[in-house]
Amino acid sequence: MYRRGVWITWLVLGCGHRAPDPAALLAAALARADAAWEERGTTGLDVAGAALLEAWRLSPDDPEVGWRLVRWRVAEGLATDDHRAARSAFGQAREQGVACLDADPLFRQQREARGWEAALEVLGPERAACASWLAMAWVRWAGALGPEASTLDLPTIDAILTATDPDDDVADWAGALLLGVRPRFAGGDAGRAERELRVAAQREPTSVVRWCDLYRWAVLPIGEPDAVDALAQRIRSLPADVPEDQGARRTTLGD
Repeated sequence: MYRRGVWITWLVLGCGHRAPDPAALLAAALARADAAWEERGTTGLDVAGAALLEAWRLSPDDPEVGWRLVRWRVAEGLATDDHRAARSAFGQAREQGVACLDADPLFRQQREARGWEAALEVLGPERAACASWLAMAWVRWAGALGPEASTLDLPTIDAILTATDPDDDVADWAGALLLGVRPRFAGGDAGRAERELRVAAQREPTSVVRWCDLYRWAVLPIGEPDAVDALAQRIRSLPADVPEDQGARRTTLGD
């Protein structure tokens, strides 16, 4: 896969003698980044991130770069066993997600002048993926910080999720996760989280992270022993081929 990204770069740079088009350079850099992301189970998240940062240096405000940066930082947080490092990575993912949205001058103007809800009304479709991954990063940061400590962030997370496409997989997953992360006094509901996180996991049944979310934020709090044991066995039976799956299983089950 990574060779394919290199080949695309050769086509962009090697054909003809004219200066390469910036859009073509960015497309080639994103192709390399996507190839490195697909190979992260072998080469690691650092290599995937380095390839993505090449694209960022070419066009730091491009939303196609922005949402991928958020996804990478979220994966870093999931992959580590260190709670502080995870919280820091999720925080960086959140900051990158905000920066991706703020790269639209109208959005930033509205957010600073009138708040998040007003800004999200002018959110363009080209930054929808940034909003979805921002929601995911913010929910995971809230979970790492502690649900009670992050209650002031809940209205903003809710506003972001409301503004996303109902059929967006990442936003739907983040919304289901939020039901388990938020405290009961602020609308948390382990039963609803169990149902919705199970649906999210079934959409990507090989994703260890999704089943671990179901375990940690719904099944374990509900506390039905047979359900806890059955899900733990299922998680252990799945291949964990990428760093975020490996880290999620270790931190969830202690394996």
